[in-house]
Amino acid sequence: MIPVILGMNDPSGTAVLSSAVPGSAGSRLLALAILGGLTARQYEEGFERRNLLDTKRWSSGRARASAERMVASLEGREVVVLGREVWRAFSPRSVGYFTWVHHHGATWHLIPHPSGRNLAYNNPDIRRRAADVLRRVHDYHHRSPVRAMPSAGAGNLVSSR
Repeated sequence: MIPVILGMNDPSGTAVLSSAVPGSAGSRLLALAILGGLTARQYEEGFERRNLLDTKRWSSGRARASAERMVASLEGREVVVLGREVWRAFSPRSVGYFTWVHHHGATWHLIPHPSGRNLAYNNPDIRRRAADVLRRVHDYHHRSPVRAMPSAGAGNLVSSR
């Protein structure tokens, strides 16, 4: 199964994390993927994109309920989590960005949410690290004959139940 990019919700009501919407989180993700060395086609075809909520407004309570329903479908998969709010819906445990976490039978990769309001991406190092996560997760599933995630500069690995 291809890896999942998991976002919050879609206030615009368009396609989930669509890169076709200028200025959207989806278009910023595409830019990060390209920065990491992926083509637009590799990005579009190489990830399943989901939002935790299908509502225009974020609700932590509804997000936790949605996470409980969704978690079984993510078992055995690589999941790139967009931001701490989405992560908190799945786990109360605090983890740092660019940390790999084995949790609920999946491997989770937390990166900052690519919202235009998130100033973290003003830092070129943050952009590069997020781009590297997208590339590594993609390559792990689409090109690598060896099923081991590269570890150089990849961040920390944390195990969790």
